[in-house]
Amino acid sequence: MKIKSFYESKLMILISLLCFLTSCVSVKKLEKLNPKEIDEFSLKKFNGFYENTNLNDSINVALWDKLYELKRKKTDTIDFNEISKIKLNFDNKKTLTITAFNNDKIISEFKIKSKIKNSYLSLKRKLFLIPLPFVFYTQSERKIILGNNNKGELIMKYGYGEFAWILIMAGGYDGINSYKFKKE
Repeated sequence: MKIKSFYESKLMILISLLCFLTSCVSVKKLEKLNPKEIDEFSLKKFNGFYENTNLNDSINVALWDKLYELKRKKTDTIDFNEISKIKLNFDNKKTLTITAFNNDKIISEFKIKSKIKNSYLSLKRKLFLIPLPFVFYTQSERKIILGNNNKGELIMKYGYGEFAWILIMAGGYDGINSYKFKKE
């Protein structure tokens, strides 16, 4: 009887570990989206000020909002129109500092763990996970990689995924988007 419960507990730990280690959004998936779009990573080229709005007028995306999603659980209360520019500063170790400006006044600032991977700056993913095997499982994940193109524009590749499973029902969605932001 003890042997059976021992193996059952080991099996539950193994299943939970496998659920925790799964990732729907990988850097490889993000890299495959227009692979020649980003030049080799250069700290001098990367650090600086960028416009908060996407260069593609048909998609209204704010640089601050996408980066803030990785840091906080809730959306930011700063109005999109209050932010005139964003300063990105990677310390060449493990931290990307993101600062929001309104004209020349700092509105807000936060830091995200990051590392250089291939020709990209890979930001630490945001993962929310509740694994209860065979009963309930939910996963929400966000991942961003950043780099510059030959014009100096910031290229953001944003991957996301949501999945839920309750007893016999399951559903989810995922996707990858690419955005450009002008360097000032």
